[in-house]
Amino acid sequence: MEKESIIEKLFDVDGIMLNTNDDNSLPQIQIKHNFRLNGVCKLRGIRKSISGKSVDLEITTKYKNWDKNTFTSKIQNVEMVRFDNVESFLRSNKNLIV
Repeated sequence: MEKESIIEKLFDVDGIMLNTNDDNSLPQIQIKHNFRLNGVCKLRGIRKSISGKSVDLEITTKYKNWDKNTFTSKIQNVEMVRFDNVESFLRSNKNLIV
């Protein structure tokens, strides 16, 4: 994906959805150098920095509730994620993008 199309789709109302049919293999995204989020099923851009090097994201994660054998979704707003990390995440998971 080109950088412009990534930005356009990321900041769309729906954001970027990932295929969640095989819930055991949802990817993780690096937020900071020592912080990652697992089970990512949706990314949506909220705001981009003036320089364009970082974005604020709304990240939807999906976790399995082993007691009830169901899945739970959680939405988190994360500030100042390096756009390089978002590009790397999307490049390595391009086969999961819906």
